[in-house]
Amino acid sequence: MKPLVLFLFSILVMFFVIAGCKRSNPPAAMSVVSLQKPKVSVNVILETSASMQGYLNGSQFKSDVTNFIAELDKMSKDTTGLVIDSVKYFASVIKNNIPRFEPISCTAYDFNTKILTGKIATGSTSPIDDIVNKLVDEHSQNKISILISDFVVNIKSPSIIPAIQSRFNTIFNNAPKKNLAVSLYRLTSDFSGIYYPSFGKSFKAPNKVTRPYFIWVLGDKNNLISFRRQIERSPVFKPLQEAQLGFGSSKIPFDILYYSNSPEGRFRFKNGEFTNVSLKNNNLKITLGVDLNSIPKYAREISYLQQNKDASSASCNINYCNIYPHSVLGSRFHPKDKAHSHYIEVSVSQFRLDKNIVHLGLKNKPIDLDSLSTNDDSNLNQGNNLKTFLLKEIITGMQNAYGELNSDSNYFNFDLIINKN
Repeated sequence: MKPLVLFLFSILVMFFVIAGCKRSNPPAAMSVVSLQKPKVSVNVILETSASMQGYLNGSQFKSDVTNFIAELDKMSKDTTGLVIDSVKYFASVIKNNIPRFEPISCTAYDFNTKILTGKIATGSTSPIDDIVNKLVDEHSQNKISILISDFVVNIKSPSIIPAIQSRFNTIFNNAPKKNLAVSLYRLTSDFSGIYYPSFGKSFKAPNKVTRPYFIWVLGDKNNLISFRRQIERSPVFKPLQEAQLGFGSSKIPFDILYYSNSPEGRFRFKNGEFTNVSLKNNNLKITLGVDLNSIPKYAREISYLQQNKDASSASCNINYCNIYPHSVLGSRFHPKDKAHSHYIEVSVSQFRLDKNIVHLGLKNKPIDLDSLSTNDDSNLNQGNNLKTFLLKEIITGMQNAYGELNSDSNYFNFDLIINKN
């Protein structure tokens, strides 16, 4: 009996010792890493110069702008992409020669109702350069500013024209350091009523005139990439042209597709080089998977990709090179490979060196600003109605500030190293 009692007593002592250790040395609390995305506030500013009334008199402006705002409102309720904390609506006004943003609506529905019914007060002078300067100066990482305007710069005399480019260069001079980028969308609308040129006398616009206007989106580069991806899914917001500034030429990696698109020839890809190459009918066809969501939408269109692809080699023949979106190559895609937004198909032959380099790229072809810009908007005749005063100078000044004036730059560059054996 005594051995059993002693055994039970020892078990009880051990229990209290262990319990005491646990009380005196509690386990360290696990640190919880927050995976929440940063919240972004969005300010929508409607420029309310006298000329903007001409757009409110029409129908297309109302339709496109309200569609854009509806998409923005939808984005604010979708937490899978950019997390939008609040959206506020303002009108630009000038007080004591200083631009200010006065609240005009608290909801997307209210703002769109005022646009559709024309209940927006217009008539003030809006110095576009000062408004943009204010937006750039007040930029913060978690804020996106959206400016809706015809972007007609007001000047006092033609002698100021040469200074506009340097003015916008100065405004955006520190933007790269702030990680501030700009997505610029150009749209057109029917315009009626009085037109106020950049300088000179106002006049009544001809009947059925079409005028351009713009939606500028300014914000942190990474936030704008998410914004662009979401707005591009819209079935109703369709800008005619777009320009993307301040996004830089980020390095785009690629993956090798081993099973998709009917490969020709065999190879090993190791340490960034193709080795153990075995040709088929003297050809080697390689397909690369790439994600091109970081480049502008127009540069991802099939026609742009085919017209501006760049393939060359000094030591082997390029039989052909094609770039396809996933929607086109989908039927030839094998699930064993990793899916991408686009695929580059290149066929090469006639290797003349032991180590051959095949260069692949996509040219960054700039927008034809000459066809969209004018230095004289004193009339809206003979196609001048579709041009914006000094648009080329404005964008060129911004491109200069971002260091993006080099027209020979590419959206991406790959050098494939292919060993002969």
